[in-house]
Amino acid sequence: MYLEDEALKPPSFHQARGFLLTPIDMPYFSNEPKTILGEVDSYLSRGPVGQCAGLEEIPHQVSKFVSEDGVETAEKIVQLLGTAVGQQSKDFLGLLKTFKC
Repeated sequence: MYLEDEALKPPSFHQARGFLLTPIDMPYFSNEPKTILGEVDSYLSRGPVGQCAGLEEIPHQVSKFVSEDGVETAEKIVQLLGTAVGQQSKDFLGLLKTFKC
């Protein structure tokens, strides 16, 4: 009976995109304002390579904090994103300067 009921369910967001979630799949970030900022900062400091899954989670976390009156935490997360993008731009420009055309 359980399997039949499961087959009737529409696919989840991740399943519809080809990701099969298992019980070991965990969110990248905490829901706690005190810990998420350090987690996001650490995550972003690793650079953009292979970071899609965690980056997809960040807008949902920001929306959650805004809807739960955690605007200050949401603003700090957005600032961390801006800093990471700025750093990547600076790194890219430095890399371009090493090439002479």
